[in-house]
Amino acid sequence: MSVTLAINPITWTNDDMPELGGDIPLDVCLAEARLAGYAGIELGGKFPRRAEELRPILARHRLELASGWYSAQLCRRTASEELAAMADHLELLAAMGCKAMVFAEGHGSTDGNPAAPLSTRPVLAEPAWPGFCERLNDVARHLRVILERDRAAAMLEEALVGGGGFHHAAARRKIAGEHRGRAFRIKRRIERMNDIG
Repeated sequence: MSVTLAINPITWTNDDMPELGGDIPLDVCLAEARLAGYAGIELGGKFPRRAEELRPILARHRLELASGWYSAQLCRRTASEELAAMADHLELLAAMGCKAMVFAEGHGSTDGNPAAPLSTRPVLAEPAWPGFCERLNDVARHLRVILERDRAAAMLEEALVGGGGFHHAAARRKIAGEHRGRAFRIKRRIERMNDIG
């Protein structure tokens, strides 16, 4: 089994404390990451947030985007609000082919404020934990639905045959194998897609 290693650009520039490496250009960070033998890198503050801009920069250094940190605010947001807030971030990661997202609650964080003592960091009161966990689960369930939908869409695309139509039997067999007998849902989806086409 082979392992692909990626690194976080905080090794070169600390986004929370820009005085640590803030003067190091992105190209230097990427070139040195590749020189050190890494195949990928996470997002950092100096990275463009549009796939069409970021893709050629990483390609020039023969690096892939591994993931990107997302600072959630679920202590004060609903799950729906959080999903809306992360939409652009998710879109970028998906467009760059990432298979993971770094997700952490960041509400009230002292990061980026060197004057704030660590003792002032927020502590979630015990009665607030069930609601927080419920919202976190809601976000996770929604993201899983997105991943499964995208996986099914990719399998449907693979089942395309010449002439632009779907080979129904091949699509159903492939998806049934992947989704343990849930082919009837895919069958209805294929029929709807053919109706549209």
